[in-house]
Amino acid sequence: MLEKIKKIYQGLVLALTCFLFIVTIYVLIAGTNAIKKGDMMSIFGYTYSVVPTKSMEPEINVGDSVIGHKVKYSSLEIGDDIIYHYVTDEYDIFVVHRIIRYD
Repeated sequence: MLEKIKKIYQGLVLALTCFLFIVTIYVLIAGTNAIKKGDMMSIFGYTYSVVPTKSMEPEINVGDSVIGHKVKYSSLEIGDDIIYHYVTDEYDIFVVHRIIRYD
């Protein structure tokens, strides 16, 4: 009986290891493709960013990670937190902000 439980345990560990390996490869490929395109890395439709400045305090602190999900522009409302790509001659960064008004 103990031998049977041990084999089941080994099978589960192997399956979990294989799953984690495949997910790791997927993340590496998704990250590489995103860098090539100049886009945010998306894993299963979700992306993340790190807040670099104090602009979101006190709700979100400098260095905090945020997770986002792509939505249609028309669904955004005042008060929503967003991550957007800001590109100029000087900058090429992803910015985390809260919508406070529409212009």
